[in-house]
This record gives sequence, C-alpha cells and structure tokens, in this order.
Amino acid sequence: MKKILVIEDDESIRRSVGMMLRISGFEAFYAENGSIGLQMATQSMPDVIICDIAMPVMDGYSFITELRKNPATSKIPVIFLTAKASDEDQAKGKAMGANAYLTKPIWPADLMKTVQEQLGSAV
Repeated sequence: MKKILVIEDDESIRRSVGMMLRISGFEAFYAENGSIGLQMATQSMPDVIICDIAMPVMDGYSFITELRKNPATSKIPVIFLTAKASDEDQAKGKAMGANAYLTKPIWPADLMKTVQEQLGSAV
C-alpha cells in the first residue's frame, strides 16, 4: 500500500483529503504544519507528499526547501494543494521544486489523477 503524507493546517481539509486517499486504497498520514511534516517525511519516507503552502510554524515553501536539501527525501514527489491560485503562485511553487500544483477546492478525481501521475514518475 502506497503511503501519502498530507501536510495541511485545516483539520477538515486534512480529513477530506485523507478520506479520498483511503477510499482510493492509499495509506494516509497527516501533519498540521511543515515542521511536523518534515519530521514525518524523514521518518516514514512517504511515496508522495500533498502539502499546503500557507501554514503556521513552517509554510509549504520552507518545507519543500528543507525536504529537497536532504538526499534521503529529495526525490519524494510533492503536490502543492493550496488556495494560492495565481499564475505567479503556481510558477513559484514549481520553481521551488513542487512536482504538481493544485488549487482548492479540489475535485477528488483531479487529486487522485495527480497522485497516480506522481506515483508513476517517482524514482
């Protein structure tokens, strides 16, 4: 079973995304900010990470910067799932190393398609 780490400060969104993942046959685990998410990613080595950008303690940009510095976690695909929807936000997310960029609200089929694409491209 593929493991997906969901890093999201909004509990209702964490639960919704987690439910979508579990229904699709994935093991989902959670962090409420990038700092906790970084620890969990290092310990659990998820197959894909779904991460918000605007979070307290450590935002998604800081999270992905630190994740990519560590050789053990640098290749884990990261999907930004965020309310930041401008073209500039999307360009910045990609430039920071995100493998995919989705905006909220998200259709379950779009999220699952993107997760599957990232699993297919994971090294």
